Amino acid sequence: MDNLKQLLIKYFKELPEERQQWLPRVMEVSGVEQKELTHLHGMLIAHGWIEQNSSYMDQIEDAEKLTGCYRITSLGTREVRGFQDSLEEA
Repeated sequence: MDNLKQLLIKYFKELPEERQQWLPRVMEVSGVEQKELTHLHGMLIAHGWIEQNSSYMDQIEDAEKLTGCYRITSLGTREVRGFQDSLEEA
């Protein structure tokens, strides 16, 4: 599985019942360097699979405190379910 899918799945697994809740930024993915992780977050946002709470981020002084900044979108949820369906069919 590629790193982009791995990151998206991490947000999917943390999906609360109430999707309106913002989640902490995923800071680690096995085998992925921080520079690539930043790029992957950008890709997820560009695809419309996660969204970023930019107004919250403007108030943060310490990058280590990136909590409640992201959430998976309905497009992202559908994408993950598509991964799962293709894995089950294989």
